[in-house]
Amino acid sequence: MPTQTDDQPPHPYKTQRRFEKDAGAARQRMLRNGKSTLPPICGFTYKTRKLKSRPDVPSYIAVCQRTAGTNTDHHGHGYCDYHDWLATHEAQGGSTQLNNALKVAQERAHFFGKQIAVDPHTALLDEISRTASVVKFLNDKMQEFRDLGWTDEMIMAQKTFQAGIRPSVWMELYQQERDHLVRTCVAAIKAGVAERKVQIAERQGQLIASMMFSFIHDMELGLTPDQIIAAPRLIRKHLMALPMAASEATIDPAGVMRSTHPHGKDIIDVESRPA
Repeated sequence: MPTQTDDQPPHPYKTQRRFEKDAGAARQRMLRNGKSTLPPICGFTYKTRKLKSRPDVPSYIAVCQRTAGTNTDHHGHGYCDYHDWLATHEAQGGSTQLNNALKVAQERAHFFGKQIAVDPHTALLDEISRTASVVKFLNDKMQEFRDLGWTDEMIMAQKTFQAGIRPSVWMELYQQERDHLVRTCVAAIKAGVAERKVQIAERQGQLIASMMFSFIHDMELGLTPDQIIAAPRLIRKHLMALPMAASEATIDPAGVMRSTHPHGKDIIDVESRPA
């Protein structure tokens, strides 16, 4: 039996692939024959190589189906002899599969693991906007099914062997996202997001008014007394003519809740119940 310090693996890569296919086929036969307990597999996960003889076959993620610890001194657990050698060799400074896998895992960790700075009010508004988009997508998707000729029963229900007739996957997702949206809106309302938006708008208005006052009375501008008197009215006229831009900052949690839930205004007393 090859030792773990050999410079070469126990057998070539092609031989290992054949062993894995044979092991997978053997496990399928055992299942077909009614065997309920199967030995644990090696479980080494890797990306297959591109073969020069089969350039048309793309690489894919494979899991070794050989019995755990095959041809090693720890039969029944751990990797098979080939992947045990590979893991040990590459952990000691080798390259290719294991090190590349660790590198990819570290890069993918940033997908969820990278921290960002955000205040709770902004996070709630972002979640409301995101969930409302999902609710609209699911609603449009079910409408698309109806346009394709599906009946309401086909869209809303599905038949299963174990549970019988139950809500379809699309309906369950739709209801779950609507409930989550309502809970998020309630949390935003109880957190005072709407009041905070009003305070921000008031402060912005005060800053604009202060800036306009200083601008109108600036000596370098040289406005006449009549122009100074007329300026506030004209500024208000043009400000009122500006369109309100739709953005995440204008999200109204209570309004979103009423528009996405048939009983949104009645389902919860935001002053007395927890979010």
